[in-house]
Amino acid sequence: MKSAVLKAIVKAVLYSDIFNYPLTRDELWKYLIVDDEKKISRKEFEEEIDQIASIEEAEGMYFCSHKTRLVGIRKKREKVSQGKFRIAQSVSRYLRFIPTIQFIGVSGGLAMSNADSKDDIDLFIICEKGTVWTTRLLTLVVLEVLGRRRKRNEKNVRDKICANMIIDEKSLDCSVLGRDLFVAHEIVQMKPLLNRNNMFEKFLTMNKWVLGMLPNGMDTEMLRYQNTKKKKKKSLTIFERFAKWLQLKSITRHQTTEVITDGILAFHPKDYRWSILKEYDKRVKRYEI
Repeated sequence: MKSAVLKAIVKAVLYSDIFNYPLTRDELWKYLIVDDEKKISRKEFEEEIDQIASIEEAEGMYFCSHKTRLVGIRKKREKVSQGKFRIAQSVSRYLRFIPTIQFIGVSGGLAMSNADSKDDIDLFIICEKGTVWTTRLLTLVVLEVLGRRRKRNEKNVRDKICANMIIDEKSLDCSVLGRDLFVAHEIVQMKPLLNRNNMFEKFLTMNKWVLGMLPNGMDTEMLRYQNTKKKKKKSLTIFERFAKWLQLKSITRHQTTEVITDGILAFHPKDYRWSILKEYDKRVKRYEI
């Protein structure tokens, strides 16, 4: 029977392999995957990491056997990601002038420096309570002016910005989107660009459930912030309703898998979540772990 440590290591490598992404030793430790919420010590990890026949190492990166080519792919994508991250930083300097925005983070492949040259840039935004529609409308206007907005059905999305997740400060618990490995990974790999009022720390605190799958995925020093109560700004209420009405007119004509509530707006032009989870399960069964 395979040990819990070995299973956690192999599962982490199998998940990253779906994205053609080899992991460094520290990354592999961070993204260990467990099923029983059991914490694995660094000592246990170090004792087994180099003893697994199905995993190889090259240039400090770990991957499935016979996939050394992934090291070169990662290095190439890291260079591409550097340029895209600078674009995200530049755009965030303009978005920070939107007063309702409390947090901006890079999500998706770019958060792992694993972006392809043709990829767009995914942003995750947290705003003040009751302002998701206002925030989204103002964000789209800014992106349009900057020539960076990704539009529906656009074929060439290279370096375009997709603000695909906007939530308000009272909807920080992302378990409403599903408590699965994909959502957990998206949370722990996010890279902050703007963080007001410790909003990122509050966000992580509200999503501690991910530690049941990725026990090393969060810095525990950051998990001590509570979501403070704020009075809703009445001056935005009328405009919020207008912004919601205006945007829903367009959204409802094309709605597919979007999540739309008064606290969460989740838009994914191509939702790979279920296909990724299915592929992961298939690989886990193949490796009998």
